[in-house]
Amino acid sequence: MLEQVLKKMGLSEKTAKVYAVSFELGPQTVQQMAQKLGIPRPTIYAQIESLIKLGLMSKIEKSGKVYFAAESPENLERLLKKKVGEIQSLSLEFKK
Repeated sequence: MLEQVLKKMGLSEKTAKVYAVSFELGPQTVQQMAQKLGIPRPTIYAQIESLIKLGLMSKIEKSGKVYFAAESPENLERLLKKKVGEIQSLSLEFKK
């Protein structure tokens, strides 16, 4: 269900899957995500970069390993509000 909502918000299928698995399972290494999702590691890295730029994922270094964790769902709400604002602004421009 979370994946579907994320896709409706404009995230790609793979990006939505990476966020959802991280949200569900907590901090994961890229290797763990790749095994869980059946997606190649380089693709996971690309999706993580997109999520970090959106403020939906963060990087955690612990005991010499790098983990990635989904940010709070409140960040999803913030992103959604931003998109709504952009659409409203576009609508106003269109009316002019």
